[in-house]
Amino acid sequence: MQDYTGIWQIGDIRVTRVLEGESLGPLVMLPEATPEEILKMPWLQPHYAD
Repeated sequence: MQDYTGIWQIGDIRVTRVLEGESLGPLVMLPEATPEEILKMPWLQPHYAD
């Protein structure tokens, strides 16, 4: 992950871009979310799981 924050000054306003967890996948946060377990939840299909 790149250690970068973009900072823009627009008049008196300062805008800072902060990246959070861009390299984390769902299995890092929810290791029990295996494909078999996800398919047991029909409300996730077809939009969130296939």
